[in-house]
Amino acid sequence: MNIILNKELVIVIVLFKPTLEQLHRIEFLSSYYDLIVVDNTPIALKSEFQISIKNGEYIALNENKGIAFAQNTAIELVMSKGKKYILFLDQDTDVDFTYPVTIFLNLKKMELKDSRIVALGPMILDKETHKPYKYYSTKQFDENIILSPTLISSGTISPIWAFQKIGMMDEKLFIDYVDHEWCWRANSKGYICCMDLRLKMEHKVGYKTAYCFGFPYLLASPFRYFYQYRNSIWLQKRKYVPFTWKVKTFIRNIIGIFYIPFVSVSPFSCLQYMVKGILAGIFK
Repeated sequence: MNIILNKELVIVIVLFKPTLEQLHRIEFLSSYYDLIVVDNTPIALKSEFQISIKNGEYIALNENKGIAFAQNTAIELVMSKGKKYILFLDQDTDVDFTYPVTIFLNLKKMELKDSRIVALGPMILDKETHKPYKYYSTKQFDENIILSPTLISSGTISPIWAFQKIGMMDEKLFIDYVDHEWCWRANSKGYICCMDLRLKMEHKVGYKTAYCFGFPYLLASPFRYFYQYRNSIWLQKRKYVPFTWKVKTFIRNIIGIFYIPFVSVSPFSCLQYMVKGILAGIFK
């Protein structure tokens, strides 16, 4: 099989302390597609792995500058190359190697019907349960395709012009809600994001999902709660962020302060990072 979409599509993958299996999967993809791999792994942790990109580029940042900075680095490079589409994948995303072709062709068909579309992503399944995560739209774009207020970046394809019209990823957010914020910003400017229900991708945030009063809590490393709480407070202040999200997230975070530390493996660290995040969200 030859490189199918070399003239139009680039796949962007951000690394952070990848496993050997993940590196092999990325190297395999680079046999068929043009890749830009941006590595957020601190230089002190990179001695044990090497990666060989057959088609594309590997960019080592040598420190963790955040998902948004890494994605923007790749987007700018894609623009300079004159490419037309960008597909984001996480380092642990395990999709069939024909997935980039399929979602690319699906987006091209959709663009003929509506020029406002700026992102198309798959239905996301919980890697543990293999069940779909809840999505919050029933508005149809087309058969098997719905309008979606937010998409996760992994598995999502966008035309490169979208970043020129909407703007780049918000580097201030660093990691959490980066993809959501971009989608909300796109919606506020009159553009639309869609989910293709025919395409399914397994994804997992954190190591476990716990539920309290109907709210799902993704249990993760304690430091992630700093960004979740700080960023959610910052986003409360932005007019284009949906009011319903603001209310649900505010309630969810209040409950989470009293719930997450007691079901986490590191209760004190979780609470400490939550408090730091709240203070940073209010005063910075």
